Amino acid sequence: QQSEPRMERGQAPMDLDIATCSEKLGAQLLTGFTDAEASMVQKGGQWQPFAHSMRYLRQCSFPLEVLKSGLAVRVEKAKASKEEDRVHILNAIAGREVEALDETPFSEHEGYNRVNIELSAKFAWASWQAIASKGITEELSIPKVCRQNVWMKTLEFDAGAIRDSFDDALMHALAASLPPNLERCVLALAGCKEFTDAGLAA
Repeated sequence: QQSEPRMERGQAPMDLDIATCSEKLGAQLLTGFTDAEASMVQKGGQWQPFAHSMRYLRQCSFPLEVLKSGLAVRVEKAKASKEEDRVHILNAIAGREVEALDETPFSEHEGYNRVNIELSAKFAWASWQAIASKGITEELSIPKVCRQNVWMKTLEFDAGAIRDSFDDALMHALAASLPPNLERCVLALAGCKEFTDAGLAA
Protein backbone atom coordinates (compact mmCIF):
# COMPACT_ATOMS: atom_id res chain seq x y z
CA GLN A 1 0.00 0.00 0.00
CA GLN A 2 1.25 3.47 -0.85
CA SER A 3 -0.07 6.64 0.70
CA GLU A 4 0.82 10.22 -0.01
CA PRO A 5 -0.77 13.29 1.64
CA ARG A 6 -2.99 15.24 -0.74
CA MET A 7 -1.54 18.51 -1.95
CA GLU A 8 -2.58 21.41 -4.10
CA ARG A 9 -0.91 22.24 -7.38
CA GLY A 10 2.24 24.25 -6.93
CA GLN A 11 3.07 22.84 -3.53
CA ALA A 12 6.36 21.06 -2.94
CA PRO A 13 6.25 17.23 -3.18
CA MET A 14 5.63 15.47 0.12
CA ASP A 15 7.34 12.38 1.46
CA LEU A 16 5.84 9.14 0.28
CA ASP A 17 5.05 6.40 2.78
CA ILE A 18 5.17 2.85 1.45
CA ALA A 19 3.89 0.10 3.70
CA THR A 20 3.19 -3.61 3.36
CA CYS A 21 2.18 -6.49 5.60
CA SER A 22 3.65 -9.97 5.23
CA GLU A 23 2.93 -12.90 7.54
CA LYS A 24 1.26 -10.53 10.01
CA LEU A 25 4.37 -8.33 10.16
CA GLY A 26 4.29 -4.76 8.93
CA ALA A 27 7.15 -3.13 7.05
CA GLN A 28 7.73 0.47 6.00
CA LEU A 29 9.89 1.91 3.26
CA LEU A 30 9.97 5.68 3.56
CA THR A 31 11.72 8.33 1.52
CA GLY A 32 12.51 10.04 4.82
CA PHE A 33 12.54 9.20 8.53
CA THR A 34 9.72 7.96 10.72
CA ASP A 35 8.60 10.39 13.43
CA ALA A 36 10.68 8.52 16.02
CA GLU A 37 13.78 8.55 13.80
CA ALA A 38 13.32 12.23 12.94
CA SER A 39 13.12 13.03 16.66
CA MET A 40 16.50 11.34 17.18
CA VAL A 41 18.01 13.30 14.30
CA GLN A 42 16.81 16.55 15.88
CA LYS A 43 18.42 15.62 19.20
CA GLY A 44 21.77 15.44 17.44
CA GLY A 45 24.91 13.94 18.89
CA GLN A 46 25.02 10.18 19.19
CA TRP A 47 21.31 9.99 18.38
CA GLN A 48 21.83 10.90 14.71
CA PRO A 49 23.83 7.82 13.65
CA PHE A 50 21.42 5.68 15.69
CA ALA A 51 18.49 7.13 13.72
CA HIS A 52 20.24 6.37 10.44
CA SER A 53 20.91 2.81 11.57
CA MET A 54 17.26 2.33 12.52
CA ARG A 55 16.16 3.58 9.10
CA TYR A 56 18.65 1.26 7.41
CA LEU A 57 17.47 -1.79 9.36
CA ARG A 58 13.86 -0.91 8.55
CA GLN A 59 14.72 -0.69 4.85
CA CYS A 60 16.54 -4.04 4.98
CA SER A 61 13.45 -5.72 6.46
CA PHE A 62 11.21 -4.63 3.59
CA PRO A 63 10.18 -7.73 1.55
CA LEU A 64 12.34 -8.04 -1.55
CA GLU A 65 9.53 -9.34 -3.76
CA VAL A 66 7.34 -6.36 -2.91
CA LEU A 67 10.26 -4.06 -3.59
CA LYS A 68 10.84 -5.63 -7.02
CA SER A 69 7.22 -4.89 -7.91
CA GLY A 70 7.68 -1.32 -6.72
CA LEU A 71 10.68 -0.85 -8.98
CA ALA A 72 8.46 -1.55 -12.00
CA VAL A 73 5.24 0.30 -11.12
CA ARG A 74 2.50 0.28 -13.75
CA VAL A 75 -0.44 2.32 -12.47
CA GLU A 76 -2.48 1.53 -15.57
CA LYS A 77 -2.45 -2.15 -14.53
CA ALA A 78 -3.00 -1.54 -10.81
CA LYS A 79 -6.11 -2.62 -8.97
CA ALA A 80 -8.24 -0.79 -6.42
CA SER A 81 -10.73 -1.98 -3.81
CA LYS A 82 -13.45 -0.32 -5.89
CA GLU A 83 -13.48 -0.21 -9.68
CA GLU A 84 -14.78 3.36 -9.69
CA ASP A 85 -11.77 4.43 -7.62
CA ARG A 86 -9.41 2.89 -10.17
CA VAL A 87 -11.22 4.69 -12.99
CA HIS A 88 -11.15 8.03 -11.17
CA ILE A 89 -7.46 7.72 -10.29
CA LEU A 90 -6.37 6.89 -13.83
CA ASN A 91 -8.47 9.67 -15.33
CA ALA A 92 -7.11 12.14 -12.79
CA ILE A 93 -3.55 11.12 -13.63
CA ALA A 94 -4.38 11.62 -17.31
CA GLY A 95 -5.49 15.17 -16.51
CA ARG A 96 -9.14 14.73 -17.41
CA GLU A 97 -11.65 17.28 -16.18
CA VAL A 98 -13.91 16.47 -13.23
CA GLU A 99 -16.92 15.79 -15.46
CA ALA A 100 -14.90 13.15 -17.35
CA LEU A 101 -13.61 11.20 -14.36
CA ASP A 102 -16.20 8.44 -14.90
CA GLU A 103 -15.17 7.87 -18.52
CA THR A 104 -13.30 4.71 -19.53
CA PRO A 105 -9.59 5.34 -18.79
CA PHE A 106 -7.06 5.54 -21.59
CA SER A 107 -5.10 2.33 -22.08
CA GLU A 108 -1.93 4.41 -22.41
CA HIS A 109 -1.08 8.00 -21.45
CA GLU A 110 2.04 10.09 -20.88
CA GLY A 111 0.67 10.88 -17.42
CA TYR A 112 0.80 7.17 -16.54
CA ASN A 113 4.40 7.00 -17.74
CA ARG A 114 5.48 9.89 -15.53
CA VAL A 115 3.78 8.49 -12.43
CA ASN A 116 5.28 5.05 -13.13
CA ILE A 117 8.78 6.50 -13.39
CA GLU A 118 8.48 8.77 -10.34
CA LEU A 119 6.99 6.08 -8.10
CA SER A 120 9.53 3.47 -9.17
CA ALA A 121 12.34 5.94 -8.48
CA LYS A 122 10.95 6.61 -5.01
CA PHE A 123 11.11 2.89 -4.26
CA ALA A 124 14.66 2.79 -5.60
CA TRP A 125 16.01 5.73 -3.60
CA ALA A 126 14.21 4.65 -0.42
CA SER A 127 15.87 1.23 -0.62
CA TRP A 128 19.23 2.26 -2.14
CA GLN A 129 21.41 1.58 0.91
CA ALA A 130 19.69 -1.67 1.82
CA ILE A 131 19.98 -2.99 -1.73
CA ALA A 132 23.62 -1.86 -1.95
CA SER A 133 24.49 -3.75 1.23
CA LYS A 134 23.02 -6.93 -0.29
CA GLY A 135 25.16 -6.55 -3.41
CA ILE A 136 22.24 -6.59 -5.85
CA THR A 137 22.22 -2.95 -6.98
CA GLU A 138 22.93 -3.78 -10.62
CA GLU A 139 20.80 -6.93 -10.55
CA LEU A 140 17.75 -4.83 -9.71
CA SER A 141 18.78 -2.01 -12.09
CA ILE A 142 18.65 0.49 -9.22
CA PRO A 143 20.84 3.13 -10.95
CA LYS A 144 18.71 3.00 -14.10
CA VAL A 145 15.44 3.29 -12.15
CA CYS A 146 16.78 6.25 -10.16
CA ARG A 147 18.33 8.02 -13.13
CA GLN A 148 15.24 7.88 -15.34
CA ASN A 149 13.31 10.27 -13.05
CA VAL A 150 14.03 13.40 -15.10
CA TRP A 151 11.55 15.38 -12.98
CA MET A 152 13.57 14.96 -9.76
CA LYS A 153 15.11 18.30 -8.77
CA THR A 154 16.43 17.69 -5.24
CA LEU A 155 18.34 14.82 -3.69
CA GLU A 156 19.72 14.32 -0.19
CA PHE A 157 21.64 11.08 0.23
CA ASP A 158 23.38 9.93 3.40
CA ALA A 159 25.59 6.83 3.16
CA GLY A 160 26.28 6.74 6.89
CA ALA A 161 24.54 3.43 7.51
CA ILE A 162 26.77 1.64 4.96
CA ARG A 163 29.92 3.71 5.44
CA ASP A 164 32.06 0.64 6.22
CA SER A 165 31.25 -0.95 2.86
CA PHE A 166 30.82 2.13 0.68
CA ASP A 167 33.63 1.52 -1.82
CA ASP A 168 34.50 2.62 -5.37
CA ALA A 169 31.92 0.27 -6.88
CA LEU A 170 29.13 1.80 -4.81
CA MET A 171 30.39 5.31 -5.55
CA HIS A 172 30.15 4.51 -9.25
CA ALA A 173 26.65 3.08 -8.71
CA LEU A 174 25.63 6.24 -6.86
CA ALA A 175 26.99 8.46 -9.63
CA ALA A 176 25.10 6.37 -12.19
CA SER A 177 21.92 6.81 -10.14
CA LEU A 178 21.88 10.61 -10.25
CA PRO A 179 19.02 12.01 -12.39
CA PRO A 180 20.08 14.43 -15.15
CA ASN A 181 18.04 17.46 -14.05
CA LEU A 182 19.01 17.76 -10.39
CA GLU A 183 19.22 21.34 -9.18
CA ARG A 184 20.26 20.56 -5.60
CA CYS A 185 22.25 17.50 -4.55
CA VAL A 186 23.58 16.86 -1.04
CA LEU A 187 25.72 13.75 -0.55
CA ALA A 188 26.71 12.95 3.04
CA LEU A 189 29.68 10.57 2.89
CA ALA A 190 31.26 11.20 6.27
CA GLY A 191 33.03 8.10 7.60
CA CYS A 192 33.11 6.40 4.19
CA LYS A 193 36.79 5.42 3.94
CA GLU A 194 36.63 2.54 1.46
CA PHE A 195 36.36 4.58 -1.73
CA THR A 196 39.38 6.15 -3.45
CA ASP A 197 40.09 8.88 -5.96
CA ALA A 198 38.90 6.48 -8.65
CA GLY A 199 35.50 6.46 -6.99
CA LEU A 200 35.43 10.25 -6.74
CA ALA A 201 36.17 10.48 -10.45
CA ALA A 202 32.76 8.93 -11.04
